[in-house]
Amino acid sequence: MLYYRDSGKKIIGAADRFSSEISREKGLDGLVSSAAEKIREMTPGDEVFITVADKAGGMYMPGRTGRQGNTVPRNGGAAWKVFASGRSYFTPRVESGKDLPFYRDARSLMSVPLCAEGEKIGVLQIESAAPDAFSEEDLQKLELMAFVLSHPLYVKLSAETTDKEEARSK
Repeated sequence: MLYYRDSGKKIIGAADRFSSEISREKGLDGLVSSAAEKIREMTPGDEVFITVADKAGGMYMPGRTGRQGNTVPRNGGAAWKVFASGRSYFTPRVESGKDLPFYRDARSLMSVPLCAEGEKIGVLQIESAAPDAFSEEDLQKLELMAFVLSHPLYVKLSAETTDKEEARSK
């Protein structure tokens, strides 16, 4: 945000542009792909992962395969800990056995919950191949981006759920 370290005004402008750009997307997969791409532009060289919760209590990565089939294993990794606790987490040095990153070469990561309307809807996680890549300040900036992303994501998830329920009732 990581390149916005010098000024609070720059990160607010970046959040505004981020919101405008992702809000143009029509579907869930497009929104997630666009958001991941825009965040990746802010964190060059790092991997961005967006997971969303399903109604069965699991998580999956939309936009990766275009369908709900790419589930996130319930393995006690950083993403699941953040989702369960609702609290952000970052580590300057990933412990593969404890943090269970999505990117196998990750050496540091930050993970924040995606919440809207009082519901936990997923996790936004950034992983870097460099150790000590992130700071508390970076985590706060990622929390801002997660806040901006959560509301359009919630709307898309709600619309998708409604569409599926209507299709089943016919």
